[in-house]
Amino acid sequence: MYRKLLIVGLLLVSMGCVKKTVTFENTTELKSYSFKFLDSHKSDATSFLTENGNIYSCMYGVEAVSEEDIKPNKTLILKNYLENRLKAALTNKVVELKRFDIYYNTQKALRATATPVAIPGTALMIPLHLSSGGVFGCYNEVRGEYFLLEIPEVIRKELLSVFVLHLQVKVNDSLFNIRTTSLNPVATPKLKGTDEYVDILKVTISEALYMLEKDILNQLKPNNTVKATAPSS
Repeated sequence: MYRKLLIVGLLLVSMGCVKKTVTFENTTELKSYSFKFLDSHKSDATSFLTENGNIYSCMYGVEAVSEEDIKPNKTLILKNYLENRLKAALTNKVVELKRFDIYYNTQKALRATATPVAIPGTALMIPLHLSSGGVFGCYNEVRGEYFLLEIPEVIRKELLSVFVLHLQVKVNDSLFNIRTTSLNPVATPKLKGTDEYVDILKVTISEALYMLEKDILNQLKPNNTVKATAPSS
């Protein structure tokens, strides 16, 4: 019985996109940085047996993006972005990376296309995890869940797989929390005409970094007339 459930779970998860490595060009460790950087984050990981592959779990279909899926590592991408974009604002400050997790949430597509598993010898069916209040993932766990209402109305009925990114950075005593999805209104127009896993993940990361840049400028330099400008693609 357990083996049958495991096979079904593997088949359901395999319905998602084929993953490839996301590469950010021209990103190498710099000789020096204008700020002191501390890395206290520990990347989240999801278990297939108990979470993203478990039909009973609220994490069913929600998988943490592996460090191996992004080159170079997320920490270096962040450090270089801040140095290149915010050198003047961050000079002599302490920057601490506290969280940088990305989740690939395929729960909506899996629940819509999968058939509940029958229990042999009975009339019972094992239901797939059901969402509560339009939430796909674990409600209020901050581990890749998203709300149905976050999806633009024109595509709400489509079988979507969504990236959800959580970024937390501390600059001296100021804490910045960024949460964005691949369906963020800012990012969505740039994704028109593409459904590639790599392209969408790269845009999601880039948008999160840009959101962080704007928040840092707004808080640390409120009277500065220079505004953040979107990085060139």
